[in-house]
Amino acid sequence: MTGNASQVCVFGTGLYEAKKRRKATFKIDASQAGPGLILVGLYSPVGPFERLVIKRIMPNSPGFVYKVSYRVRHRGEYLLSILYGLNMEHVPGSPFIVLVE
Repeated sequence: MTGNASQVCVFGTGLYEAKKRRKATFKIDASQAGPGLILVGLYSPVGPFERLVIKRIMPNSPGFVYKVSYRVRHRGEYLLSILYGLNMEHVPGSPFIVLVE
């Protein structure tokens, strides 16, 4: 269960922008990366974000595709980190800067 972080694809507007008190989402496709651990963290100017929801899409399929959603309460610039694999390496593009209006 090593997983290759460089083979993970992430996409969706929630990687770059969000609106205060509205749900933001993005997807993580680890189908080509092999099985591995996944860690997603969102950090605000005042500290770690309280709640992210990660759901595996189509859990009965052989692929590993996840939908991540979150809501933020305050405007500002957030840091979104996505790590994958046994060595917990950043996926391509991570960390992301999320602007919240």
